[in-house]
Amino acid sequence: MILSFASWVAGCGFHAVGSGDGSVDDLSANGDMAGGGGAGGGGGGDLAGNSGSCAEPVLLVAVENLHNGDTAGGRIARLSLTAAGATPCPTLRAQGLVAPQPLAVASFAGGVAAVTRDSVDVIDPVSDSLRWSKPAPPQTTWLPIDAWAMQTPSGTPIIAAAYGPSGNPSSIREIDAYDATGTAVPAAMMPWCIQGSGCTGVTLSLGILSMTANPSAPSHFLALDSSFPAAAWDVDPFNNTKTQYVGSYMGYLQSIFAVTSGTTKRVAWFDADNMGAIRYSSDSGSGPSTMGGPVKCNSGCTTLLHVVPDPTNDAGFFALCDGAGVNGRTVVRVSATLDCATVLDGATFGAESRLARLGF
Repeated sequence: MILSFASWVAGCGFHAVGSGDGSVDDLSANGDMAGGGGAGGGGGGDLAGNSGSCAEPVLLVAVENLHNGDTAGGRIARLSLTAAGATPCPTLRAQGLVAPQPLAVASFAGGVAAVTRDSVDVIDPVSDSLRWSKPAPPQTTWLPIDAWAMQTPSGTPIIAAAYGPSGNPSSIREIDAYDATGTAVPAAMMPWCIQGSGCTGVTLSLGILSMTANPSAPSHFLALDSSFPAAAWDVDPFNNTKTQYVGSYMGYLQSIFAVTSGTTKRVAWFDADNMGAIRYSSDSGSGPSTMGGPVKCNSGCTTLLHVVPDPTNDAGFFALCDGAGVNGRTVVRVSATLDCATVLDGATFGAESRLARLGF
């Protein structure tokens, strides 16, 4: 069975807002849903600064609202992480102003960016209000695929959002970037694109399936290329250069995500073969290790949809797991021994809500 990003958003095309489904708006900060689900040690900080009464590092989970006809939009669930547990923090919804279908999420400049089918919405986590919103590209068949915080060469923080046509899998064609005020930066280069027109070209193939921040080079990003193939290009979009970081690979990789765990850069890929698995590499400064995996949960998660490294554990991960029904998805913490403990249950948010994507 092969799953793709496009396949699990297919059929969710409601653009009316709503949450009148008996959902719980906020996850309480009281109590620890994960218990002892995390294993191992090692410190990790939030990559782009996201507090708002939620201790870093913070795992973000985009929550779609598929209800057609009520009065609220999408939401961002948050879990404050330690090596021993994951504590729920108040869920963000920007007072109902987040567009209904956030499909990528990232911390940015003390806020949280929800990249939806309609817009890039940046939320103030302290007041749960909308700082600013920018429209998505006008192409009606495109979806947001990834979002990450990075910097310009001069050190200005920017949020990058990657979009492309829905497919099996979806592939990236355009990257929009904004500074903390919502201004397109660098204005003269926006948007970046892959083999497009009326934009600044980045020399990458049409088989780019996913992008993520490069923690060791803040003005670069990493790109997963299915055409070359390369598991990770190190891309400098400001100078339009790329360097192979991780080369050819086995499997059917569909997403890439990188974090820093202590002094180690960790990269995780979602491999869609065999109902989903995790592949991984680490870099302590001398270059990436040979790609490991595929691995998956011993139990508790049969079908994976997305994976990210655990910034508090050099050998752990978080995974988005499929389930029965719209709200049957869960987020699990994957230990070094591949034991998987549920840290977030999609049913918490109501019958017509769906967990969509993980981020930091």
